[in-house]
Amino acid sequence: GNERDCPHDEGGGGCLHYVMTIQDFVAHPEGSDSSNHLPEVFWSGALHGNERVGPTAVMEAAALLLEAASCESKPLKPNKHNG
Repeated sequence: GNERDCPHDEGGGGCLHYVMTIQDFVAHPEGSDSSNHLPEVFWSGALHGNERVGPTAVMEAAALLLEAASCESKPLKPNKHNG
C-alpha cells in the first residue's frame, strides 16, 4: 500500500503493521539460551486483507492466552480433590 491506503497511520509510506511478542521474560530473559529455543507462532489478523474481524480476533485470542497463563501461574488452592 501507500499513504493513501491508510490515511490515519502517520510516519510511514504505507500502512503500519503491528507485531506483538508474548513471552515470559522473567523465566526466559531476552537473548538467553532458553529464550532462543522457545517455539514461535505467527497469528495473522489479515489473512485475506479485507476482513475487519481478523485483527480483533487475534487480539482476543492473545488476551485469552494471557488470561489462561495467568491462571496457570497461580498456586493451586487445596481442596477436597487435591489435598
